Amino acid sequence: MDLAIYYGATRYPDLYQQRLMAESLLPVCSPRYRQQYRPLSGGDPAALVWIHACESTDVQDQFAEWRPVVPAQRTGVTFLTAGITR
Repeated sequence: MDLAIYYGATRYPDLYQQRLMAESLLPVCSPRYRQQYRPLSGGDPAALVWIHACESTDVQDQFAEWRPVVPAQRTGVTFLTAGITR
């Protein structure tokens, strides 16, 4: 293999690594979902479904900003690429 592009922290310390770009995550939802549940500030965030990008390199820093309106999520979808192979 001549080249590989990975998302998130790599698990191969013996390979040369070059960061391609900084990551920025932003919580979003579809217009239909927002219409049904209304803005977080006026609803119950614990009742919402969250999708987590758990391999994000910067998510912990960004999550500190979201924490006041985002509850600890025990259910929902987790986005994880570690098990994806070709």
